[in-house]
Amino acid sequence: MITRTPETEEHYRQIARRLMQTCGRDLGRHSSELTVAMMAGWMIQHRTEWASATWRQYRAALDFVTGSQLSGIPSRSELPPPAPRDERTSGLKEKRLPPDDLQKLLDYLLDEAKRRPRQSSNGISTRGMATLLLLCGTITGLRHCEWVSVVVTPLPSGLTLRIRNAKNTNGRSHVEFREFHLTGIGETLKGFILLLVSVTGQTAAAGMHETLVASAGKALQRAARRLSKHV
Repeated sequence: MITRTPETEEHYRQIARRLMQTCGRDLGRHSSELTVAMMAGWMIQHRTEWASATWRQYRAALDFVTGSQLSGIPSRSELPPPAPRDERTSGLKEKRLPPDDLQKLLDYLLDEAKRRPRQSSNGISTRGMATLLLLCGTITGLRHCEWVSVVVTPLPSGLTLRIRNAKNTNGRSHVEFREFHLTGIGETLKGFILLLVSVTGQTAAAGMHETLVASAGKALQRAARRLSKHV
């Protein structure tokens, strides 16, 4: 059973309206005159202009507003290839470190934090912040800029996180906020996430969050360079 939030459904309607208007202009028709077959043919014709993720979102939106009548569109293997990815797209980047590399980075950062316990005015070192962002980001998949908006609700078996989508600023996400449950995590990992949320809130209120995150990023880069020399 497919479930959608009201926000997702409204987002689909907006996408569908834009696509129908564009299709109508291309075909010289008013959007109210378009049939499902016309829309399907137009989408297939323009398939090579869209990345795979864009195609999926467009199809899902039109499928929703037409009541699943687009099921006749050929499968992806039968369609022309998608538009080539730009070299700057995040889709080309490795989204998760191999476990061994992650452990080496965490061990190095923690060791450096102990050897050089310099703290910023908010009580945490840049290496400590780098460790938190790396560990908690790996657990949750959150971008560093999304932690500012996180609202945490403790659960008996974990945590519920409500986050403002980073990609919502340019319409790439379905909804403004998303929510997910972290269950089965130990008290130590739960404590790290709560600590990062707390530190982020304090530094953001003091106007220091971006500076601390930038410094943490540099600390992580230095750690990666040091470790790569010993490989």
